[in-house]
Amino acid sequence: MAENNTTLHAAYERLTTVSSDEKLRILALNREKAIRDWNSSIHYAEQHGKEQINKLNQCLLTDNRFDDLKRSISDPDFQKQLLKEYRLEK
Repeated sequence: MAENNTTLHAAYERLTTVSSDEKLRILALNREKAIRDWNSSIHYAEQHGKEQINKLNQCLLTDNRFDDLKRSISDPDFQKQLLKEYRLEK
């Protein structure tokens, strides 16, 4: 518990120092914003990728291309080919 208090005290001291130094505070805020922006772009890319694959799967089912659907699950190159074929790849 004493170690935890020491850690909290050190963090508080660092926060006080950063808060009082305008340049450090701006750098910290910019870093925090960059991290949030990065996380947001990763989340968007993941969501977009899932939507693409779902659309591809729906197209393959609609066209009764069950063997191609099965193959696309385990063959990334074939999946990319199908995404291009259906014009789903950006």
